[in-house]
Amino acid sequence: MKCPTFQDLKELWLRREVLLNLVMRDLEVKYKGSVIGIFWSLLNPLMMLLIYTIVFRYVIGMNVKNFPVFFMCGFLPWIFLSNSVTMAAPSVINNPNLVRKVYMPKSIIPLSAMVACLVEFVMTLIILLLALPFFGCAPGYLAFSLPLVVLAQAIFVGGLTLLFSASTVHFRDVKHLLDILLIVWFWLTPIVYPVSKVASLKLPWPPLGDIVVWLITYNPMSVFVCVYRAVLLQNAVPDVLTIALVVIYTLGSAACGWLLFARSSARFAEVV
Repeated sequence: MKCPTFQDLKELWLRREVLLNLVMRDLEVKYKGSVIGIFWSLLNPLMMLLIYTIVFRYVIGMNVKNFPVFFMCGFLPWIFLSNSVTMAAPSVINNPNLVRKVYMPKSIIPLSAMVACLVEFVMTLIILLLALPFFGCAPGYLAFSLPLVVLAQAIFVGGLTLLFSASTVHFRDVKHLLDILLIVWFWLTPIVYPVSKVASLKLPWPPLGDIVVWLITYNPMSVFVCVYRAVLLQNAVPDVLTIALVVIYTLGSAACGWLLFARSSARFAEVV
């Protein structure tokens, strides 16, 4: 007897055209009537870059070399994750007709939201690569490894979209909890500050400080941000521990999300 999850994975591949059609639908709906279309996805990162540059570099006085590139290497991957889980979490309950009447793997619904965000993310990364020489840090040979990093993060984020979308079907409060989680997660990720600043962090209660330092250093997005900066900003190979954590987080997220979604999807039609 075949494992149901592997059977679903095979079915997902066979129905990949449905996935692509849903991705195109999501992008068309999002940018319908827009003059510049998908390039609006650049507006948010550029505005946030301007705001954080003014606040952290000129108001707070944080001295970080090539701050615009430093910031974008962290913020763009973060926007990919944040938009993906935000769009995917309610995707199943927002598409009851697809759940009840269309024969296809239900995982296509949240994954299509993630892939639509991935398209936007790849476009912004390409523009960042083209802009790097203007900031005095032209991409080195390690930039060719960028597709592998993006693929690893896409698998990691895909696992989260499956996990949160399945959880939201049965527990509607997950959507509201997710809003809080993303705010906390953002500030626990070294996007606007370097990891080197974390070691000197001091809180009134030392044990809490140790926990915060550990979360900032080892949370999954911190690891991915460090990899993006190593590849794009430093042209350096990440250390063995960082690479191992990327593999662990990627496979762990994919496995947990896939198993939870596969076991709970049979009851979706009854709930939505």
